[in-house]
Amino acid sequence: MTETELDLSYLSPPYTTIHRSEGSCRSLTSNDRHFLIHQEPNLCLFDREMNMVKSMSWPYNTIWDMCWSSALDRFIILGKKNIFLINENTMSIDNLYTVSKRDLLSCTCSDIVLFVCTNEGASSVLEFILFPSIELIREWNSPLT
Repeated sequence: MTETELDLSYLSPPYTTIHRSEGSCRSLTSNDRHFLIHQEPNLCLFDREMNMVKSMSWPYNTIWDMCWSSALDRFIILGKKNIFLINENTMSIDNLYTVSKRDLLSCTCSDIVLFVCTNEGASSVLEFILFPSIELIREWNSPLT
């Protein structure tokens, strides 16, 4: 084995397995209390012991990505054209932002900033400040080659 190869034999066997229904998005996210997955047609919140503690219908289109914002104390879900906030206590859904001319692809949070990558030939990165109010503050555009 070379230095760059990962030896998976050191991993312990799975604690448990959650079987996902066909049509469920592949993304998942977590905070220090729960993890959130999409189980078509629902969003499902699990505790640290992998027990489902809450579930709600997801009435929107495909989920592209998810992340956790500690600044907002909310899960963030990225759809093709929308950014949603999910309250883990109430499982309420708020539409945070909508784009019309392009598609969204992936997201991540860092302190009070949300970064969103677009799904285009020359993709862009959108930077949102999350506190004290949520607003788009910058966009990095890839050069067309």
